[in-house]
Amino acid sequence: MRIFSGDLINSKSAHPLRRKFFEFARENVYPTLFEREKEVRFDRTLWRELGKTGIFNPNQAFRDQYESYLGLAEGGLDLPLFASAVAHGAIATELLNMFGSPEQKAKYLEKMVSGEMVAGVCNSEESAGTDLKGIKSSFHDSGPGMISVSIQKRGSTNVSEADIVFASAWDVSKKEKPLLAVLALEGGHVIQESHNHRLMGFKTGMTGSLRTIDGLSLGRTSAVIGQSQMGFSILKHIFNIERFYTGVAFQGILSGLIPFALEHIQHRSSFGRPLSEFQYMQEKIIAIYSKQQRLSETLTNIMTTKADLTKADLKNFTKELALLKMVATEDSLRAALQFFEVFGYTSYQLDHLAQKLVRDLMAFKMLGGTKEQQKIVLFQELWGNFEALTKAQIEPVATTDKAKKTA
Repeated sequence: MRIFSGDLINSKSAHPLRRKFFEFARENVYPTLFEREKEVRFDRTLWRELGKTGIFNPNQAFRDQYESYLGLAEGGLDLPLFASAVAHGAIATELLNMFGSPEQKAKYLEKMVSGEMVAGVCNSEESAGTDLKGIKSSFHDSGPGMISVSIQKRGSTNVSEADIVFASAWDVSKKEKPLLAVLALEGGHVIQESHNHRLMGFKTGMTGSLRTIDGLSLGRTSAVIGQSQMGFSILKHIFNIERFYTGVAFQGILSGLIPFALEHIQHRSSFGRPLSEFQYMQEKIIAIYSKQQRLSETLTNIMTTKADLTKADLKNFTKELALLKMVATEDSLRAALQFFEVFGYTSYQLDHLAQKLVRDLMAFKMLGGTKEQQKIVLFQELWGNFEALTKAQIEPVATTDKAKKTA
């Protein structure tokens, strides 16, 4: 399949960082896409090259990071690698930079930013998905300054390659009041039970399961990120970032698909006519374009709410971000199927872009409660608003009735 340059997708009118990372990804990520998937290979050389670009720097302005990741998605068209980069560079480095101790930062942050070290983030569990209330992983005090850790996670991003893993767990040292916390676990602290080779997709970015060794003993100050009582705040911040960048991934990927589809219908014919003249082909491409534009508009609306928007400001968009992730996942899978149909029988080849995208999107849809968890978040928001509205309508009436009786 032909590799398009940035000029063919009008990238000259885009943000300079979007162009930069589009070109980096088109030169370094896309050419090895099918080779890496066939070999089920996470390319650490490519990872270090990505680190050299500065995309993992947590002090980068949010707007600049958004444009950088958008270009990476659009140029590379590699959803698993994009998810790995977000988990590592947009979430893990952010988490450590904001909440880590000086000792933790000194030990890990520089190596994470450079790409020398790979970080994983894992919160999902078999019995709970991404529902924090259902998490079973825990730790407790085991001696002066020490904790005993018991963790088992599923569907964890980068786990097969991770040098450091950030995992949620309950601090049950005070049994009457367990507190949620985030722990930093080094690769040697965990046993990786990877299932990435069994997945139908997500082979170019490692996803798997892990558990701690029996009776793992760690220093409290070296393992716990921030204070135990900050766990919910840290994880809400992480989830907001992850939901936002899910929308970025699919906006970029759908943008990158359109020129491939247009080139195909321009040069292929049926019954002596170019495919571009058939309305049913035009409709498929317009369907992809309309979904891409809807994602672009939603993300733009968030990014333009204030000039100096930060990731911390995403807390004001909980409902919008849950809706974004749910709609982005469902719309992108539909768009991938339409892209699949544009290429007809050739799409059935395992090394065809359409084939890989459908596999990856199906895997992404299932990993970590991608769609169903967003429905829970949305319902909680709607229910909370309903309760507040109901209370506001009932209380004035009750007060008035009481006043009448008093009179």
